[in-house]
Amino acid sequence: MRIKMRISSQAADSTLWCSLKLATRGAILVGDQYQLPPVVKDRKCREEGMSETLFARCARDMASIELTAQYRMCRGIQRFVNELFYEGKLKCGSREVEDAKMPRVFTTALAGPWIEEMWNPEQPVVMIDVSQWRSAANEEFVAAADEKEDGRVYSRPEAQVIKSFVTTVPRHSLASEDLVILSPYVKQVKLIQGLLAAGDRSDVEVMTVDRSQGRDWKVVVISLVRSRSLDNERGGDASTDVLGLLDDWRRLNVAITRAKVKVIIVCSPEYLSEVASYQDTRGGQVVRRLID
Repeated sequence: MRIKMRISSQAADSTLWCSLKLATRGAILVGDQYQLPPVVKDRKCREEGMSETLFARCARDMASIELTAQYRMCRGIQRFVNELFYEGKLKCGSREVEDAKMPRVFTTALAGPWIEEMWNPEQPVVMIDVSQWRSAANEEFVAAADEKEDGRVYSRPEAQVIKSFVTTVPRHSLASEDLVILSPYVKQVKLIQGLLAAGDRSDVEVMTVDRSQGRDWKVVVISLVRSRSLDNERGGDASTDVLGLLDDWRRLNVAITRAKVKVIIVCSPEYLSEVASYQDTRGGQVVRRLID
């Protein structure tokens, strides 16, 4: 019996081996080692090699075929992830996918010029610098970035910015099933969910990046969270700060590649670039390229 296993890069070794035992005539493993592997919570197991999957080892050490055609991302998003992760290897599988654009979104009268520009269909990838987002409405929370509660990191300014532009888009203009909000941090997910519920948009999905793997949406909004308060209350030294969950560059890859026609990244670019410059890891390198 020949076995073909999809999404093998997300499977634990024990799961793969149980299936491979049945393969009397060979096996084909299909997956993407540039995306997130299964979670290994035990530190000792990670240190002893379980953080690298059987699929990743096979892709590195054995003969493999690269499937470079993708049928999800439009041209602009594909170009972005090619530069960050895939070394220019990805190709759009059809002209329809390549030329896809987000339909014009009509916002309410409460939307400012920056929100109108953010929804511009001609810009498939947009980065919002939360440190530059100032208005009378946000003075009370704008200094609360990069907070911690019970050891969990979250950013109230990023959550408030996301609420502002999501709640100014009527449901008939952008269906809730076409939009998702992602963050690496559970605390940030819960904060955004609460703010959207208060703004009568609890219909919009909000989840962690890890949970989103394997799914896709037309529009993806990403809250990176790692930021410094605008009034420098923390007074931290960037050389001692860390990228946290962003240090695994595959998490960023998963987040960005969920989108079909639009990616909106909400973050503090200057601070992330500063912190990443002290990280001698691939995650640090990817974050620096992301900001640049």
